[in-house]
Amino acid sequence: PGTTSVPEELARPIAGTVFIAGEATTLGAAGTVHGALESGERAARQVLESMGGQGSSPALVAGPARPGAARRRRAAHGRSSGR
Repeated sequence: PGTTSVPEELARPIAGTVFIAGEATTLGAAGTVHGALESGERAARQVLESMGGQGSSPALVAGPARPGAARRRRAAHGRSSGR
């Protein structure tokens, strides 16, 4: 009830322990892959904040990784993928 929209309500953490992401939780990009990615980043920030963090991390600031980027990063640092 009131003026809260459904996406805003869905995006609100529940009891500080349940964080919902998905394109339906965005205001401006509902129904799009961009909205799904954006909401995932928002939920990740909420998780970090709930754990006492600042709400950002290098991974979130850098944006989505390209396929294989994690493998290349591990190789560059001398770590294998474990496969």
